Amino acid sequence: ASQGSLVEAIVAHHLKELEKKHYGRIAKALGTTVEAVFDATRVIEVLEPKPGRPYCSSNNYFIVPDVFVVKHEGEWTVLLNDDGFPRLRINPYYRQMIASAKKDNSDGTKAYLDEKLRGAQWIIRSIEQRNKTILKVVTSIVTFQEEFFEKGVQCLKPLVLKQVAEDIGMHESTISRVTANKYMHCPQGILGLKYFFNTAIPRSDQSESMVSSVTVREMIRKMVAVEDAQRPLKDEEIAEKLQNHRIVIARRTVAKYRSEENIPSASKRKRLF
Repeated sequence: ASQGSLVEAIVAHHLKELEKKHYGRIAKALGTTVEAVFDATRVIEVLEPKPGRPYCSSNNYFIVPDVFVVKHEGEWTVLLNDDGFPRLRINPYYRQMIASAKKDNSDGTKAYLDEKLRGAQWIIRSIEQRNKTILKVVTSIVTFQEEFFEKGVQCLKPLVLKQVAEDIGMHESTISRVTANKYMHCPQGILGLKYFFNTAIPRSDQSESMVSSVTVREMIRKMVAVEDAQRPLKDEEIAEKLQNHRIVIARRTVAKYRSEENIPSASKRKRLF
């Protein structure tokens, strides 16, 4: 059979076996060699599963950062994105209306306009307070994670909401709310503020500081990226390699992180040729 017909037969009838890399079973069922099945698999890997996709219009979503973190004269500085926080003020026309109502002794009109003025002033104060809170929170994050901004993800420290809350004298729930769906532009790219909060993984040497779960995930990704494709690392082997870096981690935790990073299991990463 030609490669084209073999590809068609595998896609039509043997995708489940292909997902599990049961090349031998597929070869036997189709009366061909394992090598031919593997060559067909290489073709299948580059096929477009949704051929109509190029002809569909897609909505592009762009993230606008709420703050910028820049280094100025040797110090890390947090700046609000002014485009995201327009400056609000009371329209002079309505201020004039209130002044006219006072002169005309129109109590009903004056009371109505005063109420609306107080509402507008409350909104302006709330937005200003929100901006100040965001600045405080991000400044605290930058202080805790200064090494990250200097050296990169390998230096990201474990950090929880409580630490920032205590640092700036606010409640944990406030920190959680302020950091939700907020983004920072920094030398490492555009990152969600939640990115900087992560659990601690202990080191075998108790005298050393703990390492962040984000750093461990990055180490797992790098290990998988350079592994032998014909003998991919199992979760327990990854755990052993991490322990060589004095990181105490269970196999099931490695499996959890690997899954959350959308990295297939060793059996699904394995290449025969």
